[in-house]
Amino acid sequence: MRKQILLLILSFGVSFTQAQSFRPQNPALTPHISGPNCWNQALMSVSLLETARFTSDEEFVYLINKSCTQTDSPSYGNIGRMRDQEGDVHAFIWISETEVYAKHSMGAFEQPSFMPTRYMLDTYLLHEECLPTSTNPACFRQTSYYICGELAPEIKAQQLELRLLDLILNDIVYSSDTISKPRHTCDSTFLDKRFTKLQIFINTLETFKASGLIIEPEYLKTWVVSATEQLYEIEFNTYSETCLNTNLNYRRNYGLFETVKNSLNSML
Repeated sequence: MRKQILLLILSFGVSFTQAQSFRPQNPALTPHISGPNCWNQALMSVSLLETARFTSDEEFVYLINKSCTQTDSPSYGNIGRMRDQEGDVHAFIWISETEVYAKHSMGAFEQPSFMPTRYMLDTYLLHEECLPTSTNPACFRQTSYYICGELAPEIKAQQLELRLLDLILNDIVYSSDTISKPRHTCDSTFLDKRFTKLQIFINTLETFKASGLIIEPEYLKTWVVSATEQLYEIEFNTYSETCLNTNLNYRRNYGLFETVKNSLNSML
């Protein structure tokens, strides 16, 4: 079974590359369900993560702590990390003193883009004098920068084991056959596709759990938080459809979301 999973992963063209080079996201790839966010965009841009989906700040922090070195002199393609006293707030890619590459929300209609540094600062109420770091008490939010290297082999191996589950989530969020149809037609084919893929996710998750594969508990916890939040976004988007009350298949599959979230929580 493990061999089959690896072959399926390879069929998607997986390639773990050196993380030193900055990779802007293909603008043609647009999700129709919210999820992929600033932390996901930053990690993908430097090849520390391969799949577009919601990424928790815990997963972001774990991966940069394992693969990056903090620097006081950021250069093109370095990760920027914005924090306040409550924790991480935002992540972006430093392009120059006047430009960054970032995604400001997990909304489906906002794509990562190059933007003036001033625009990002204004969005997050951050003053220029607080860049990159400052002891000024007026700076309630501060930034730090990281040079990221290649993923450690053990982390790369763990991501590969979780890759198929990530790809299923990505497929629901991006696939053309799960996108909402015109609401006035009440065509629920896309809902049927979502439920089919969700059941595949559940089956794959149970197979993964039964396989006895070992994932570092700290990393597994961050991944479960990320996957659970992405499922909430899929669930919310599905609930919001106007044709649900007339869709018998939806009512029949109502419990799938709870089943998969319970299964994820049981991994911890």
